[in-house]
Order: sequence, then C-alpha cells, then structure tokens
Amino acid sequence: MMNRTILKLAASVLIIGTMGAATATEVTPKMIRAAEQAADNALAALKKNRMQDAVRYAERAVAYNPSSAEHRALLGQAYLHSGRFQSAETAFGDALRLAPDHGRAALGLSLTQIALGKNDQALASLGQARGRVPDADVGLGMALAGDKTGALAILEPA
Repeated sequence: MMNRTILKLAASVLIIGTMGAATATEVTPKMIRAAEQAADNALAALKKNRMQDAVRYAERAVAYNPSSAEHRALLGQAYLHSGRFQSAETAFGDALRLAPDHGRAALGLSLTQIALGKNDQALASLGQARGRVPDADVGLGMALAGDKTGALAILEPA
C-alpha cells in the first residue's frame, strides 16, 4: 500500500513538472484549441450545475493556456460555484494580474471576498469592476459587502 502511494505521488510530481515545463514554453495552437474545448466543457458543466466537472475542465483549460485571463476567470467562477472560496480568490486574482481591466474577474473576486468576510477588499474589487460590468451587479455587491448607502446611490439610477 505504501509503495502504491509513493508511486502515485511520484507520478503526480512528474505530471506537474511536465506541465510546468510546458507553461514555461510557448503555448502551441494545439494547446490553445485544447484549452478552448476544455473551457467550453467547463461552461456547459456550470450550466448543468455539475460543479466537479466544471472545476476539472476549467483547471484543464488553465493548464493548457496558463496566460489566458479568460480561462483563469472561468476557473474562479467554477471554484466560486463549488464553494472553494480560497481557490476562487486565487484564480480571480491571477486573472486580474493578467488583465487588470477584466470586469467579470473583478466582480467574481469581490463576491469571493464577501464570502470570505473580506468586505473592505471586496469594496475595492468592486471599484475595479465599476464601468466594466452592469451597475446593478456592482450595486448588489456593495450591498452584500455592507455599503448600503453606496449601493443605493448606484442602484437607484440603474
């Protein structure tokens, strides 16, 4: 039993090491196609409320194309819907590092931070999302983060 565990661990390290080497090199057109297919599968799984499948496919999309902010935001969404808030926070943060103007990633990050009880950080993330996502979403996020006055100021005109 111990040998089997060690063998599985060694295989995992080898796979991760190989993926890391692929990440350091150029992303090939074949990898981009595979990432897009995995992302499409993740979206379909999200729509069908199959969260484990959504996470698995979104992780695969990021593995194939790690420099895609869209795929990292999708991974964050899958983690968020699965209740994996720490992982979602990391994925959304990665998406924003790749594309600071990614409104949906900023909104997702704010919702994740609200779930984690980080309301001040969530309000800052909502500020980053403002103008990039509908005002109704920003206002609702502000209300959830505890800024009811700011939420009303945004929601009334919207």
